[in-house]
Amino acid sequence: MIGETRDHGEKAITKAGTLMSGENAALRYRVTSGGRDSGDVSSLAINGREQSNKQRGINMVIWNTVTDLKVTSVSFDSHEKEMQIPDDK
Repeated sequence: MIGETRDHGEKAITKAGTLMSGENAALRYRVTSGGRDSGDVSSLAINGREQSNKQRGINMVIWNTVTDLKVTSVSFDSHEKEMQIPDDK
């Protein structure tokens, strides 16, 4: 993990790696997360391209390993009193 120090000593956390995708392909990913005190950062890049909605809260990306394409990405604001699931776009 790699962290970049921001306000109040909080750190944004980055994790990167490679997963198998399909029979022979490798899927490179890089995930970064940090709250208000670490710059409000949210990122999920696959094969070097941003795929996330980059919103506050929980961000998820659904990836098809057969076609090697993004199916969808969603985000949930976990700071809202009543967390709601967004409508399909």
